Amino acid sequence: MFWLFLCVRTQLICETNNMEITNNELTTSQCESYLWIGSSIPNFTSDGANLTITSSNITQEANSYLVGFSNIFVQDSQINTQCNSLNLLTIIFKNVTFVDQMQLNSQAISLYNCTIKKIHFVSQQTLQILTLQNVIFIDCLFYNTTFAFSQFQFIDLTLIGSTLVYSKLGNVINSSNLKLINIKLVESTLFQIDNITNINLENVSLSYSKLLVGQSSVIMDITIFGCSLIASNILYLDDNQLIQRLKIYNSFATNSFFNITSDQLRVQEVDINNVSSKRIFSLISPNLTMQSLKLQQFKSSLYLNTLVPFVQISDISITNSESNTFQNINGTLQIFNATLNNYSGIFINSSQSEYIQITNIKIFNYSSHNLINITNSNLFEMINLQAQYFGYVPEDDQVILAFSKVANIKFSNISFLSINDTQILLMKQINNTIIEQLSFVNSTFIRNNLISGNVSQLYISNLFINQVTTNSNLFQIMEAQTFTLFNSRVSQIQSSVKQALFSLNNINFIQVNLVKFTDCQNLLFFFKKSNVQFYNNTLDGINSQMIILIYQGQFDAQNNIFRNIQYDLNRSIIQIFQSKLNDINIYNNQFQSIDKKNQIQLTTNSIEAPNQQIMIDGPVYLNFNNQTYIINELLNNKSQIVIEHIRSSQNLSLIAYIQDSLMRTVCRQQDVVVFQDVNFMFDTFKCKWNIKYQFILDSPDDSTTILPINFTSLYQNESNLLINLTINFLGCQLGEIWISSTCQKCQSGTYTYDRINCKDCPMSGQSCPGGAVIILRQGYWRPHNLTDNIAYCTISNNQCDGGSDNYTCQTGYVGAICSDCDYYKTQSSEAYSYSVIWGCQKCNFDQKLTIEFIVAIFWMIISLIVSMKGTINLVRQQICAYYLKLGGFISGSRSMLFLDYSEILLKIFTTYFQLISIVSIAQIQYPPSFQNLTQIIGNPINALYYSTGCFLINLNLPIEIVYFRQIWNFIFTFSLVIVLTVVYYLYIIIKKINDVKIIDLYFIVLTQVYYQFQGDIIQGLLQIVFCLNASGDRYILASTQFQCYTDKHYLYQIVLVMPGLILTLILFPAFYLYNLIQNRNRLWSYKFRQRYGYLISEYSNTYFYWEFIKILMKNIFYLLQTLLIQEKKLLFLTAILILIAYQHLVAQKKPFVDGKFNRLETICAASAYITIILVFLQEYNQYNAIVIISNSVCGLLNIILASYFIFQIVLEAIEELKKSYIHKIIILIKKYPCFGSIFRRHEKLIQQDKRVAKLWNKFRQYVYNNIKKKRNRELLEQLTRDEVRSSVELGRHEPNKSFDFIKADNEISSQDRTERQFIQRDVSSTNLKYISNATQRIKGRSYENISSAITLLQGSGILIKKTDNTEKLNKANSAKVYPKIRKIKI
Repeated sequence: MFWLFLCVRTQLICETNNMEITNNELTTSQCESYLWIGSSIPNFTSDGANLTITSSNITQEANSYLVGFSNIFVQDSQINTQCNSLNLLTIIFKNVTFVDQMQLNSQAISLYNCTIKKIHFVSQQTLQILTLQNVIFIDCLFYNTTFAFSQFQFIDLTLIGSTLVYSKLGNVINSSNLKLINIKLVESTLFQIDNITNINLENVSLSYSKLLVGQSSVIMDITIFGCSLIASNILYLDDNQLIQRLKIYNSFATNSFFNITSDQLRVQEVDINNVSSKRIFSLISPNLTMQSLKLQQFKSSLYLNTLVPFVQISDISITNSESNTFQNINGTLQIFNATLNNYSGIFINSSQSEYIQITNIKIFNYSSHNLINITNSNLFEMINLQAQYFGYVPEDDQVILAFSKVANIKFSNISFLSINDTQILLMKQINNTIIEQLSFVNSTFIRNNLISGNVSQLYISNLFINQVTTNSNLFQIMEAQTFTLFNSRVSQIQSSVKQALFSLNNINFIQVNLVKFTDCQNLLFFFKKSNVQFYNNTLDGINSQMIILIYQGQFDAQNNIFRNIQYDLNRSIIQIFQSKLNDINIYNNQFQSIDKKNQIQLTTNSIEAPNQQIMIDGPVYLNFNNQTYIINELLNNKSQIVIEHIRSSQNLSLIAYIQDSLMRTVCRQQDVVVFQDVNFMFDTFKCKWNIKYQFILDSPDDSTTILPINFTSLYQNESNLLINLTINFLGCQLGEIWISSTCQKCQSGTYTYDRINCKDCPMSGQSCPGGAVIILRQGYWRPHNLTDNIAYCTISNNQCDGGSDNYTCQTGYVGAICSDCDYYKTQSSEAYSYSVIWGCQKCNFDQKLTIEFIVAIFWMIISLIVSMKGTINLVRQQICAYYLKLGGFISGSRSMLFLDYSEILLKIFTTYFQLISIVSIAQIQYPPSFQNLTQIIGNPINALYYSTGCFLINLNLPIEIVYFRQIWNFIFTFSLVIVLTVVYYLYIIIKKINDVKIIDLYFIVLTQVYYQFQGDIIQGLLQIVFCLNASGDRYILASTQFQCYTDKHYLYQIVLVMPGLILTLILFPAFYLYNLIQNRNRLWSYKFRQRYGYLISEYSNTYFYWEFIKILMKNIFYLLQTLLIQEKKLLFLTAILILIAYQHLVAQKKPFVDGKFNRLETICAASAYITIILVFLQEYNQYNAIVIISNSVCGLLNIILASYFIFQIVLEAIEELKKSYIHKIIILIKKYPCFGSIFRRHEKLIQQDKRVAKLWNKFRQYVYNNIKKKRNRELLEQLTRDEVRSSVELGRHEPNKSFDFIKADNEISSQDRTERQFIQRDVSSTNLKYISNATQRIKGRSYENISSAITLLQGSGILIKKTDNTEKLNKANSAKVYPKIRKIKI
C-alpha cells in the first residue's frame, strides 16, 4: 500500500514512485491516500483509491475535480465554497462546518457531526442522496429549493432559526429525532416522510404549509410547544398511522394540527395544554384510537369528521377547558375512564350515530347548558358516572343529558351530588330506557324537572334520592308504554307546592315495587289514566294532604306498609277518583301508627266491594248465611257462594242482606229476590231476605249446580245484580244405596261398595256391622278396606291379623297376603328383614338371629372345606387302589377297600335336607331347631336371608331389594369360589402338595359351591319369574310388595333372571354332563377324576351320570315349590310321588359302588317323603293329638337320621386322623425302641400279616416269571428304563410312577423289623403319597425277603382280601429261591 503525504502551500512536493504530476494535477494509483491541504483542494484523479482530506480551513475559490476515487473523506475542517461548485461523486464529511456557501455537486453526500451556518439555498436542487447524522442547520434560508431531491435520511437533525419559503428539504425515509427551533415555513413542506420517530417542535410558525407529509408512518414522540399554524398542518398523513406520546403546549391553529386521511389512526399518551384551535385532528374516514388523553385549558374540538366508523378513547382527562370535545359523531364512539374538572362545553354532540358508550366518567364543577346531546342514535350506554357541583346556567334549555329519537338508552351506576337547579335527563321520542343505580344527593330542583320526557319503555332500579329540595315534579313522564320503578329509596324531600314527585300520565303499565319513601313533605305519586301495580313498598313519615292520587285508572296495591303518615282529615292516604272498583285491588297492606281510619277512599257511583281498607258509601258487601262476601269478587268470580253437603229431599234455608263498607246493614232495599223462579220478599223489619227451597235429585251421584239469585233492587252496569249460588249435592256414600230418591245405609250383616245392592257378609269376614265395613277373619287379607276382593293367606296365615283397618298385617309384614317384610319402613318405624326360621324381624340382630348367622356361616365354610379335602383325598385313594389292583397288589373288588367316605356322606346328608326344605312353606309349629337344621344344611344362602337383607337395606342403593338380593347371591357365590380357591391353594403350597394344580382346585371348588348353592339361586330367580295371585292382582313371589308385569319387572327378567336361570339350570349341568359323557372311557384318569370326582366318586362306572338325576329331582322340587306355593296339597302330593319313584329307582338300579350307600340313599328318600307326609298332617289339623304325634315323630325321625350322618362323618374324620399319626409313631419307635413294648399287636393283625405274605409271594412269583423270559441283558435294561404305560394317570400328575425294589441281603436290619411289627390294621388311605413314602424308605437297602417291602406298603394303608390258600402260598414261597433282582419298574 502506498502512502501519499501532500502538503500544498505555494509549491507541490512529491515523494513516491507511483505518483504522476502533470500541469498541477496529481494522479495516483490504487492506494490509501492522506492529503493535508492549506486553503483549497486541487484537482485529483485516481484509479479507485480512498482519499482522506484534512484541513483547518478550506476556501474553495475555483472549481476542483476529484475523479476516480472510491471514497472521499473530509474531516475536521471548515469549508467555504465560493466557487460555483465542488464536483464530487461521493463524499463523506465528518466534524465539518459549512459557512457562507455550500456549493456541492455530488451524487451522494453524508454528513456526520456537521454544522451548516448561515447558508442560503436559493432556487436549486442541491443534492441527490443525502445522509445526515447529528447535523445542525443554523440561520439557513431555503428559498424555492429542494435540498435533497432524491433520497434523504437523517438521525438527530436540528434546524435552528431557519426559514423555508416555497421549499422542501427532501423525501425522508427511516429517520429519527427531528428537532425544529424557531423555524418558519411559508407555503413549504419540510419533509415527505416515511417512518419517522421523535419530532420536537418549538416556536415553529407555519403559514399555508405542511410540516410533514407522509404515508405509513410510525411516530414515537411528537412534542409541540409554542407553535402557531395558519391554514397549516403539522402532519398530513394518508395511511395507517401510529403516534405515541403526543404533546401540544401553548399552541394555536386556525384549522387543525393534524390532517389524517388514512384508514386507521392510533394515538397514545396525548397531553394537550393551553391549545386553541378548531380541532386537533381533521379526519377522513379513519378508525381513531386514543389512549391516555390529557387536556388542559383546551378550547377546541378533539376532532371533526362526519364519516368516522369507529372511535375509541381511553383514559381521558379534561381540566379547565371550554371545548366541544367530540363533535359530529356518526359511527361508534367508546370512551373509557374520563375525568372532567371545571369543564364547560358540550362533551359529546352527535346528530347521527350508531353506538355511543361511556364507561367510568367523573365530572366536577360543570357549568354549561348541555353536557351530552344525542339525536338520531341507535344505542347510548353510560356506566359509572360521578357528577358533583353542577352550577346553574341562566338558560331555559339547560339539560345535562339530552336525547331525541334514540332507540335504546342505558344508564348504570349514575351518581349526582350537589346539583343546582339543572335538569338532568330529557328524553324525547325514546323507545327503551334502562336506568340502574341512579342517585341524587343534596340537590335543588326549583325550576326544572329531574327527569322528564316521553319514552316508550322506562325501567329504573336502585334509585336513591336524598336531601333534595324541589318545587316541581322530579319525574314527569307522559305517554309511555311501561314505567318501572324497582328497589329504590327516596328520603328527605322538601317541597312548598303541591306538585307530585312522580307525575305519570297516560302510561299503559306502571310498576312500583320495593321502593321506600321516608321523610317526604309532598304528594308522592300522581297516576292519570294509567294501569298501576304498587307492590311491596314502604311509606314512612310522609306529611301531605294525600299521598297517592289515582285519576281514571287501574290501581293494584299489595303488600305495602304505610307508617306514620300525616294527611288531611277530609283526605286519605290513597285517593281514587272516577275509577271503577273492579279496577282497584288493594290487598294485604299494613297501616301502622295511623290514627285516622279512612286510609283509602273511593269515590264512585257503582255498587262495588273492595278491600275493607277502602271507605265506600253504599252497598258493598253481601252477607249470606252469616258469611260475608264482597260483591265485586263475586261478580269477578274471585270468590263464590258455595253451599256444601245438600242431600236429596233436604230443605234449604238461606238468609241474605246487604252491608256498606263499614259492615253496616243497608235497609233501603225493599224489592224482592228471585230464586228458582220464586219471589222472596224483603223483610224490612229485620233488613234481610229469607229464602227456603227443597231439592229432589234424580241420581245417587255427587253433583254440582250453579243457580243465580236476582237482586232486583241492586244494579250493576245498569242491570239487575245477579249473584251465582254454587250448590254441592252430596250423593250416596260408601255403604249406602239409592232407594226412592234418597240414600239409605246397609243394615248390620250386610255391606255394599257399589251403592246399588246390599250384599251378605262374606265367609272370609268375621262380621259386617253395616254400611261399607267388613271385619276380616284371621288368616285373610285384602289390599285396602274399600274392597271385598279378599284373599286367603295360604303361605302366611299367621301374619294376617284380619280386622277392618286398611293395614291388617302383623307388625313388620307388608305386601300381598302379608308375605313380605317391611324393608322400607312403609308401615313400621324400623326396617324389617326376613328370616326363613323366625319370619320378619327387626334389623337389630338379637341373640337368636346372631346365633343363626354364626352357625350358618360356620356350616357353610366347614362343609365346603371338609367336602373339598375329602374329595381330593378320596380321588387319590380310589386312583391308587384302582391301579394297585390292576398291578396285582390287591385281590377282590374295589368295594372291599376301606376308603375315606366323609365327602360322600356329607353330600347325601346335604341332598336330603335340600329335598325336605320344601316343608318350610307349611304353616306348622315344628321345632325351631329342626327348621334351623333344614335351612342351614339344605339352603345355606337362605339361612343368611335375614342378615343379607339388613345389609342390603343399609346400602341405600336405588335397586329394589327383590332384585338386589339375587344380584348379591351371584356376587357372594362367585366371590366365595375365588376366596376358597386361593386359600386352599395357599394351604397346599405350604404343605408342599404338588399333585393339585390351581385350575383343578378351581373346578373342584366351583363344582361343590354350585352343588351347595344351586337350590338357593334357582329358587330365588324362579320366585322373581312367577307371581302370586291375591285379590285379583298379581305380585312378584320373591317380594309381594311389588306387582308383576311392570316395565321394571320385565327389565330385570331380561337382564338378570333369564341369564341367571340359563347359567344355573342349563349351562352348568350341561357343561358337567358333557364332560362326563365325553370322558366316560377315561373315568379313572387322575386328572379327570380330580376335577369331576365330586360328581362320580360314589357311583359305579355304569351310573356315572346318577348325580344329574339327583340335580334334576332337586330342580323339580324348587320349581314345584315356586309354582304350587298356593296349592300345598298338590305340591306335597307331587313331592311324595317323586320321592317314592326315586326310592324305587335306587333300589332297582343300585347306582352306588358301595352297597351301604344304596341302602342309605333308599332310607333318605323314604325319610323325606315320610317327613313331608307328617308335616302335611299337621297343617290346618283341628286334632291337636295328631299334630303333636306327627310333630314328635317328624322331629325324632330327622334327628336320628342327622345323628347317624354326623356319627359316620366323625368316624371317618377319626380314621383319617389316626392315619396321619401312624408314620410319626413308627419314627418314634425307630428312635426309641423302648416304646415298642408299649404297643401290642392284635391277633387279627398277625393273621392279616400272613395273608399279606402269601399274596405278596404270589405277586413276586409272577414278577420273577416275567423277568426270566428276558434273558438278554439289553432287554432287561430296556425294561428297567421304560415305564409301563397306562391309559389313565397315576398320582401327582406323573402318568406311571415307578416302584423300586432292591434285592435284599441275608439279614434285615432291626430298624426295618421294628417297622413291620407296628403296622396298623385299619389305615384306610391308599394314597400314592404314602406308597411313595414307603418306597423311598426301602430304596437303597438290602432285604432277604422282598415281603418286607409289601409290609411297608401295607402299613401305608393297603388292605388285601383274605384268601383260603394262605398256608400253601407261604410254604411254596419259603421253599423257593429266586435269583437276585437289581431293579424292577412297575
